[in-house]
Amino acid sequence: MSNISEKDPYYAEMKELKELENRRTLIADGDYELPPTRCPCGGRIIEETSQIEADVGRKYLTCNVFENDGLHIRKIWVHAIQEEVTKLKNEVSEQSKQIRSHGFYEYQINEMRTQLANNADEIARLKELVASIKR
Repeated sequence: MSNISEKDPYYAEMKELKELENRRTLIADGDYELPPTRCPCGGRIIEETSQIEADVGRKYLTCNVFENDGLHIRKIWVHAIQEEVTKLKNEVSEQSKQIRSHGFYEYQINEMRTQLANNADEIARLKELVASIKR
């Protein structure tokens, strides 16, 4: 960074706000990694069982340095697993479509091989015909 921007009286505040925005973006983007393995803060994700009376026994995937400030990951375990299953189903569906399209291409390749064999037979027959005419 240039020295001019560092001399700005609001530089430290702007830098802090930018870092906060980057962390919020990482939190939002972190929802796409299922289940999450790292928190955007750099902490590990641990499996935690709730001890709160209204929530006893419920499992959570939680940042090991979790603070309830919106900048750390804490997901209900079942929801994280459901999201992962949905993601895997979508991947399987896409792969299934690709496999089916490969079957179509296999059919076309086999048809072309058959046509090639027929053409080879026709060429051989025509060569014999030309040879007999030349005699």
